Amino acid sequence: MQTAPDQDMNTRVKMQSDRITRELNLNAEQSKKVMEQTQAYYNDHAAMNTKNVSSTDRDMMRTKSMEKYDTSMRETLNADQYTKFSSMKGEYMMDPNQSMPATMPMHEKRME
Repeated sequence: MQTAPDQDMNTRVKMQSDRITRELNLNAEQSKKVMEQTQAYYNDHAAMNTKNVSSTDRDMMRTKSMEKYDTSMRETLNADQYTKFSSMKGEYMMDPNQSMPATMPMHEKRME
């Protein structure tokens, strides 16, 4: 049985993946890969939040995790989709009042 935090994380992963699939018109294979990549990203963040590290180290870990996620997305998406994905990240960062939760990879938010 999943714990509440795991269910919450799984919900966020699904929401993120569904939004990317819908907005980028992904095929089934791409959608599956995006779900896996997003899950891996969240798992990385969950693991780093359990470590006792300085905020500087945590920032470096987050940056590395985001770069890894971005690279995996670049490999999964075609050029047009990746361009739109990058734009989606930028648009959301400029307007945090959009419906996407702030903890999603498309909107990195510093958590202390």
